Amino acid sequence: MKNIDAITNLYARREPNFLGGQARFDRERENKRILLSFANSIQERDIVTYDHSRRVGTYAQRLARYVGWSRRDARDLALAALVHDLGKTWIANDILLKADTLSDEERKTMERHPLIGARILIGCDVHPFYVETVLYHHEAWDGRGYPSGLKGEEIPLSARILTVADVYDVLTSQRPYKAALSKDAARERLLSGSGASFDPMIVRAFLNLLDSEPQFTLPQRICAIPAAAKPAYHAASSARV
Repeated sequence: MKNIDAITNLYARREPNFLGGQARFDRERENKRILLSFANSIQERDIVTYDHSRRVGTYAQRLARYVGWSRRDARDLALAALVHDLGKTWIANDILLKADTLSDEERKTMERHPLIGARILIGCDVHPFYVETVLYHHEAWDGRGYPSGLKGEEIPLSARILTVADVYDVLTSQRPYKAALSKDAARERLLSGSGASFDPMIVRAFLNLLDSEPQFTLPQRICAIPAAAKPAYHAASSARV
């Protein structure tokens, strides 16, 4: 944990920035192949997480385009979103699917999933953009996130966008430990977390998108274990996102 930022920074610096033409095309194609392969492994391991990741990818891509990203960059963010929970494939089901509150030790285990996912991607030599997006998608604007406690604009913009998309989908989806919130209730949760858990600019942009598109929220195709009797879960501050 203590060395992950140094490892990621070193990895980013070694990424060649002079690739062009066919070499760049080949590198991008290989990145996509690797990421889609991991997405398939997530689907085989946990269909609910895979379905969630697909929706998060769509939300993140829409949001990135809305704040001015190119189609290409927004597409890359959607690819990162497909594997943002890759590290959860190494977490035991009795923790992932636990309907009750996690113990302190279980929460610490769950909070390792961004680090695990980033290490897997580094081992496959994918572009640093994907590594840092996966690694930092649980950081918080006020510095109280994990794994590194980054604050404000120290957090890569890709991760700040992904965080909002991720939390919105968790809030509006049924999970073993929570019932789904309505669109309006999820909107209020994001708004209350603006400036604390989330980048205020990204929250404003997301809520503008949400308000302008009546059918913005994507349906949950694969439902988790029913949790109708359980209270709504405060996903913005949890390792269960």
